[in-house]
Amino acid sequence: MEIVYSPQVSKFTDGLSDDLASRLDQMVLLLEERGPMLRMPYSKPLGRGLFELRTVGAIHLRVLYFFYENKAFLARGFIKKRRMLGRHEIDQALVLKRLVAGI
Repeated sequence: MEIVYSPQVSKFTDGLSDDLASRLDQMVLLLEERGPMLRMPYSKPLGRGLFELRTVGAIHLRVLYFFYENKAFLARGFIKKRRMLGRHEIDQALVLKRLVAGI
């Protein structure tokens, strides 16, 4: 499956330490290999066609993504600091999804 990085996710990954970037790269590789078949604990559905790519450890990385035309679009990347996902992150990912899908 082809992976498409949004500018925000590219900037996010560029700012990560080598260790964190490597962990995230492994998760993206799993997504590329398994596509929509990737499940917990690596991927979690959020509803409205959004999914959360998850890394666990001392620092929890999250990348919100969606599928469109047999591609996975990585929409938002961030370090999870709270128990719940921020509404802003989800809303921004949905905006990108609407732009990509032309809705």
